[in-house]
Amino acid sequence: MDYYCYDIKVATSLKEIALAFLNELPFDSFEEAGDGLRAYLRKDSDVEEIEDELSNIAAQLSFTYERRLIPDQNWNALWESNFSPIRIGNLC
Repeated sequence: MDYYCYDIKVATSLKEIALAFLNELPFDSFEEAGDGLRAYLRKDSDVEEIEDELSNIAAQLSFTYERRLIPDQNWNALWESNFSPIRIGNLC
């Protein structure tokens, strides 16, 4: 399934407040980024309505955001491709 990632640039002092507001919207998950937050939304969501509400929150808290598409991929395969097993004697 494709997702949209919203890169939200918000002051550190307002991150928790922004997250409380954003949690009221149907985002699937959030993560902290160096200069703000990332919020993930399924592509089949009502993006226009959600972005209207997101714009209202952004105006209240003085933050900016950008949306980018994250195409569907096998996240487990991606993780496994970057995983290096560690051998400990004959145990593994």
